[in-house]
Amino acid sequence: MLSRWFDVYVFALGTSATRRVAVLFSNTTERKRQEKRQAFLFVLADATRSLTGPADIMTTVSELVGGYYEVGRCGFADVPPPHDHLIIEHEWTNGRMPSLQGTYPLSRLGNDYIQQSGAGQTVVVDATDVRSEEHTPEADWNDRSRSSIWVPLLKEDQWVASFYIQDAGILSWTPAEVSLMEEIAERSWAAVERARAEEALREEDRRKEEFMAMLGHELRNPRACCRIH
Repeated sequence: MLSRWFDVYVFALGTSATRRVAVLFSNTTERKRQEKRQAFLFVLADATRSLTGPADIMTTVSELVGGYYEVGRCGFADVPPPHDHLIIEHEWTNGRMPSLQGTYPLSRLGNDYIQQSGAGQTVVVDATDVRSEEHTPEADWNDRSRSSIWVPLLKEDQWVASFYIQDAGILSWTPAEVSLMEEIAERSWAAVERARAEEALREEDRRKEEFMAMLGHELRNPRACCRIH
């Protein structure tokens, strides 16, 4: 499959007796790809606009992105302090690939993966990968995945999370597909971080309200907190 789009115009030349036609065509592949890309980003933004919980955002993004790329698995992975393990809690699968949800030591993922992610470089494994099978992230997972894109998130030069897609087939990712994953990751993590901050503020407000309610009760009932011996 060439995956190319063309605008084609066919028209007659000369008289009906000559039976000649002319064909003009224009390659519109890049324009079509950009239109598809922008349309999906709009769908993604619309689907997450009203979501306030970090888990809801990650679950929705994983499902939509996994379906868009037609892969077996898509999800978010956290690399919390002391930054020596990876936690996957929110992930979508197509029902055929097993879930990766769980906690894993980074050493399981291979040095190449750790070094690239730590440097903020997207890790791409596909049909063009020249590394030996023993030194790809997919080999280290050893769970039937053979192609993937892992986009790392760095905060203050520290790798803290990744957004990924994986598939059991040997795929060839285009630069446009990798670029779109990076854009989606950047937008999604910004939304998740914002939701986490808002969630923390709501929790802080709740605790303040509970404290003020308790303090008000104690002031109205001084004997409940003060005893004379």
